[in-house]
Amino acid sequence: MPKVSAIPLPDHSLLHAYMSEGDFCDCYAAKATVSLRDAAETATSFPAWVHSLLTLRHIIVSPFGLATSGEHSNEMFGIFPLVEETSDELILGFDDKHLNFRISLISDGQNVSMGTWVKTNNLGGKIYLNAIMPFHKLIVRNCVARVARTYPPLATA
Repeated sequence: MPKVSAIPLPDHSLLHAYMSEGDFCDCYAAKATVSLRDAAETATSFPAWVHSLLTLRHIIVSPFGLATSGEHSNEMFGIFPLVEETSDELILGFDDKHLNFRISLISDGQNVSMGTWVKTNNLGGKIYLNAIMPFHKLIVRNCVARVARTYPPLATA
């Protein structure tokens, strides 16, 4: 199993422009020899157990009028629309009435990181964020580990 570590959000991440006092942000990283787009494709290709959790989430939140998916854009990675792109970072995510979120994927060819920023918009957003936090951590760590497993670091001589 690849080593996935919680790290501070890299200083050059575009997510810093979104953040304000009281927002949630975390980041996980692992060693992986991978291009940015391959990392994003692998990270957002969720296993069946994550799809089951998302189906359950949709059933639970639908009566409250919460989005069950983001708005579709010209480019999607899994269920997430592409918001911004640079040579070393992709920002995915969308806004909803209860919270706004963005996912940062950064790859330098040797390491990959996945950061998440969340701004809650109301009490419902705060309750929702607290309820999903254990699942969030499990899913993001799994995403980063799958990328590292699929694209292990190159052996050095």
